[in-house]
Amino acid sequence: MVVKIDLSHLPIGLKSIIMNSQEFSSLTKDNHYDSNDELVCLEMPQESREEIIRILTVILSKSNIEGYSVVENMIDKNEIAILKSGDLEEIGIFICAHCGTPFQSHEQMMIHQRMHYIF
Repeated sequence: MVVKIDLSHLPIGLKSIIMNSQEFSSLTKDNHYDSNDELVCLEMPQESREEIIRILTVILSKSNIEGYSVVENMIDKNEIAILKSGDLEEIGIFICAHCGTPFQSHEQMMIHQRMHYIF
C-alpha cells in the first residue's frame, strides 16, 4: 500500500523543513516523486497512516510551527495533507477545537462538540 502526503499547500520553507527532517528521512519512500516535491509517496506496511500522521505532527511541533494541521483525506484514506488551519474550512474539513477530530460539515462538528460539554 502507498500513502500519499500532499505538501502542495505549504510554503517552500516549510516543505524543506519537513523533507529534510530526520524523522521524515527515516520513512520508507516509494520511487514516485512529483517534480515539485508536492506529492510524496510512502511505501507501506512498515509505517501505518496513524504513525505517519504522528511523525508529521511531531515534526511540526519540534520545529515550533503553529497554525498547521495534519489531516487525512476523507475520500481517499491513503492521502494525508498538511494544511493551514484557516484553509481547512475552505476545502470542507472542520476540526474539533477540543480533540482535533475532523468532520465533513460544520453541523457534524457542532454536534460532536456538544459531547465535550456534557462531562
